[in-house]
Amino acid sequence: MALTPRWVGLVYLAAAAALFGGMYVVSRWALTQVPLLALMWLRYATALGVLGAYGLSTHRRFTLTRPQLGRAAGIGLIGLGLAGAGQLWGTALTGADWASVATATTPAFMILCARGASPDGHRRRWLGLGCTGAGIAALVLWAPGAPAFRWGVVVLVAAALAWALSSVWASHIPRRDQVFGITWGALVVATLVLAPVAAITWHPRDTTWSWGLVWAVLYLGGASTAAALWLWHRGVMLAGPAAGATVFFAQPLVGLLFGGWFLGEAAPVALLVGAALLLLAARWLTDPDRASLRITVPR
Repeated sequence: MALTPRWVGLVYLAAAAALFGGMYVVSRWALTQVPLLALMWLRYATALGVLGAYGLSTHRRFTLTRPQLGRAAGIGLIGLGLAGAGQLWGTALTGADWASVATATTPAFMILCARGASPDGHRRRWLGLGCTGAGIAALVLWAPGAPAFRWGVVVLVAAALAWALSSVWASHIPRRDQVFGITWGALVVATLVLAPVAAITWHPRDTTWSWGLVWAVLYLGGASTAAALWLWHRGVMLAGPAAGATVFFAQPLVGLLFGGWFLGEAAPVALLVGAALLLLAARWLTDPDRASLRITVPR
């Protein structure tokens, strides 16, 4: 089978989703060593260095036009800022397994805004919407323990919505050669915005550094941010946001497996039911005619 741009995009999206799944597991542990906003800043600063080195070595273009700068700022503030903070906060309140599943609502939020559905698209859309709502309800209402845990699930779903909006903007990147520059610009914006807050809330000398923490920061910045962002933005540009739903199962799968393996997190029935409902919703919200559709948002 020939590797069409859509298939290449699907590969990029699946790889990014797997890296995102690992991010929740690593973040869960790293948050016991470093405050939340400081960890975000370390993550983005590391990603900026990794992506910058890649750009210099491959002679990428760093300069942005005014429209590109606006798109990068939106992705940096909404996708990396709000969504990133929500992901880490929700992970700290719930756990890596719950975080990876709750944020699997992202494809549903992306697809629900799609246009040009096939004749049965409205029925499929309502089925997918209902299934997504049932999955969220299973996660929130059946979540164990204190109200803070349930609040963490709500924060994670809100972060998924913010990341979906960011992905919408990324899907409108007009050309492949602009993916690097806009991703780089988004990281610059997020890093600069977080720098003053991190400086106030965190003092590096108060942190006990270990090789485990160093590798955690390198994974969060290099793999689950720099590499995953480039793969995700390139994937949605090539295959369209709707295609992400067909491969996003990689995120909760990695989160559940690694969360249980490395952190000893046992997946309760509510979490498994919620995950199954969200994956079923993604299947109903996606059909072959919609795989490469773009999403309509206010410009």
